[in-house]
Amino acid sequence: MKIAFQSIVFVLAAHFAIAQADMQSTHPDATNCDEQGYCWGDKREEGKVKFAMYSDRYNFGDYAWKEAEPSLDWLITNIPYLTYTMYVNGYKIYEYLVDNAETEEEKIKYQDKLLSLLDKRVTYFGNEAEVLQRKGLKAYSYLLKREEAHYDELFDLYTKIYELNGKDTYKNNLLYLMAMANTQYKRKKIDDDTFMDYLDKVGATIDENKKGADAKEVESWNKIADQIDGFIPDELLDCEMVTERMGEKLKAEPDNYELAKKTLKYLVQGKCYDAPIFLQAAEKVYEEDKTGGLASIIAKKYASSKEYDKALEWYDKGIESYADDKEKQGEFYFEKAQLYSVLGRMSDARAAAVKAAEMSPDNKSKAYTLIGDLYMSSGNVCNESNPVKFRAIYLAAYDAYSIAGANGKMSSAMKQFPSMEEIHTAGMKLGDSIDVGCWIGGKTEIRKRI
Repeated sequence: MKIAFQSIVFVLAAHFAIAQADMQSTHPDATNCDEQGYCWGDKREEGKVKFAMYSDRYNFGDYAWKEAEPSLDWLITNIPYLTYTMYVNGYKIYEYLVDNAETEEEKIKYQDKLLSLLDKRVTYFGNEAEVLQRKGLKAYSYLLKREEAHYDELFDLYTKIYELNGKDTYKNNLLYLMAMANTQYKRKKIDDDTFMDYLDKVGATIDENKKGADAKEVESWNKIADQIDGFIPDELLDCEMVTERMGEKLKAEPDNYELAKKTLKYLVQGKCYDAPIFLQAAEKVYEEDKTGGLASIIAKKYASSKEYDKALEWYDKGIESYADDKEKQGEFYFEKAQLYSVLGRMSDARAAAVKAAEMSPDNKSKAYTLIGDLYMSSGNVCNESNPVKFRAIYLAAYDAYSIAGANGKMSSAMKQFPSMEEIHTAGMKLGDSIDVGCWIGGKTEIRKRI
């Protein structure tokens, strides 16, 4: 058993030595390296003492890390190529010291040392893309609140991180990149086209990461995209500017879904619903993303431009897209009923309103109020010489308003009921059933005007 244990220890020690050697610095200054991969340069003796002091206190735990820091700092300053592990451990030490600093001055000192440590790690041990990602996660919060002189440095850092990592850039580093692009735009360090180029590239990166991702990850990326949208300067969402910039691209690539989606996003943010490219972008997006909300916007756009047949077609598409949501379907049926009403298609308007009420109880009041309004406005189109039969439309309107609970409108309808004299002259009496003529149809009960 003892021999076996010693063998395990030997194997682990050998494995560690090989791993350490693999991580040995290849920098030209890294000289006088031992078998374990430690490169001491011309400071082997003093370096070993400092390394032992740092290493022992690091291994004691974070309560001793403040004592470890001076020796670590000496090693990084004088033998920066010594070993890869002191950068890994040093990151933990400085992160802890920043979080537990007793004064603001001390915190800034340790923040600067952590950022410097990462720069030296790149210089002496490479892996620039990944190490700068780590630096990016710290630099923004460390430097942004300091002097404006750091703004150029931060912008350059996040630009380089993105250039090196592309699709693999961390979410927060993409966010920080666009935050600094916004800052530089406001400082007039970059122009409109440069900012929008950054926005396009980052947007494409987000879209690429969403492809094939699970629902939770897509939601996470969408949150980042929403935050980035908040960094777009208002003046760059000017409708004319968006139309000019994106219109040419859409003209060149009318079938490009991602381009249409991006265009629509900018148009909506800028409230550019009347832009000439709005419908083109919206309809292209709908081909791939059949959402009821978008169908509703498109329908209303066509209605406002008096292209009513197309508006009705898009309301139907909205209803189809909400096949599993009765309440949403009810909203579309009601909007469709309103449009039919404007067109004077009374029967169609009533049918759509009834459907809206059937789909959702929340629509019942407004749907039957609309039906009552349709009946009330029919006096100009329904001709009948018998005054009681003519006024049956107002009795029917009252009935509809009663279902809706529209008390004020019920009173208005009641004022149009037949008088007792008209009822008597027509040979009828109160409470009799009467057919409602014209397009309305059905039966109602005779009541008198009060």
